[in-house]
Amino acid sequence: LKQAEKICRYFGLNYSLISLPETRLDFENNIFYYAYECQLSHNGYVIGNGFGNCNNRESKYVKAYSPDILQTLDRMAQKRSLVGAVLFTTGGSAFFGQKIHDLDV
Repeated sequence: LKQAEKICRYFGLNYSLISLPETRLDFENNIFYYAYECQLSHNGYVIGNGFGNCNNRESKYVKAYSPDILQTLDRMAQKRSLVGAVLFTTGGSAFFGQKIHDLDV
């Protein structure tokens, strides 16, 4: 996430996260799904976007019952949408994979 934010600063991009209507918090059935669109803008004009989601059925989270899991899922969906938007908008996918957050930029 820090690297994606650094790339935004380098290109003078601002980002906004928009929660999508697909987001679902079903406590009765223990299904939690977050979905976001990240819009990147420059000088007030939207120039690119990306989408990200996360849910508690992913192998990484399926056994997590911590009360903090909702915040973790929410932040991961936001992070995925930002990284996707940055890679797509800046052409970074030619140089980086979705694992950009693992790089030391």
